[in-house]
Amino acid sequence: MGLSQAEVAERLSARLEVTIDKSALARMERGERSIRLNEAVALAEVLQVTLLRLVGESGSGPSARVRRALHGLENAEVLLRAATEEVERRGVQVEEARARLAEVENRELAEDLRAEQWPMGD
Repeated sequence: MGLSQAEVAERLSARLEVTIDKSALARMERGERSIRLNEAVALAEVLQVTLLRLVGESGSGPSARVRRALHGLENAEVLLRAATEEVERRGVQVEEARARLAEVENRELAEDLRAEQWPMGD
């Protein structure tokens, strides 16, 4: 793509709506500054590469930190989906319990009304 470090920093800043100067970008490249996930996504967009291509295959440095952050995000999303499904299951159980309660209340009310209308003789 042929962008200078200053151009990348400028485009990255515009995407993130915060200032990322070229020295901060250089520190990211050297692994001296942590890269947040949103910064990595924006950087991949600026460079017009996939996030996986951006993080590369090395076992250390900024790329490895981005991969770990991505892995953490994926794990969090899996846990969120599982929790959401559990909440939905519990919601169904609550609605079923409410329906059973209403049924029992209605039955008892009907029995009370019948008892009032046709009292048993003493």
